[in-house]
Amino acid sequence: MVIQKGPSVLLAALMLCVPLALRYFTSRHMARLRQRAIRQDEELQRLRLEYSTVRSQLMDVHHVQRQFEVRKSCLMTDIHAERLRLDELRRGAGARLAA
Repeated sequence: MVIQKGPSVLLAALMLCVPLALRYFTSRHMARLRQRAIRQDEELQRLRLEYSTVRSQLMDVHHVQRQFEVRKSCLMTDIHAERLRLDELRRGAGARLAA
């Protein structure tokens, strides 16, 4: 009778230990996955902040570039107007000398 009871106790012990071992390994694996997810979330937040900073700087550069383009356009218009005025003055001076 003792011999028959030994395998059944062993079988019952295995039936208890196997699910517990599986649960232990699963929980360890889940903890590792959770830690990896947390690290990736932190990296994502860092990259988002860096992206936001770079995008803000890019917008500032575009704004300054646009200001320089407007300033260039105004200066080119002023230069053209002053050249026309200079040409008129030169033509007027030539007519005065001839008279």
